[in-house]
Amino acid sequence: MDAALRQFVDEHVRGGECSVCGGTEWFLANDGKPISFLSFAATHDPRVDVIGVCCGTCGYMRFHAADIIGKSGDS
Repeated sequence: MDAALRQFVDEHVRGGECSVCGGTEWFLANDGKPISFLSFAATHDPRVDVIGVCCGTCGYMRFHAADIIGKSGDS
């Protein structure tokens, strides 16, 4: 896990409650590597890279834009 992703997870994910079940254990999907989604409605660049974060209790998955997380460590 790179430094920007580790910082993001520590600040915004760990210990936070799942909005579905209230669980507080989280894990990163795909070992923290970005997942590419394709938008079939997009007319220009159809790919969106996201980081998947999963609740360890109920499996609820939320996504965060990978390019935003990568920039968070630059400031």
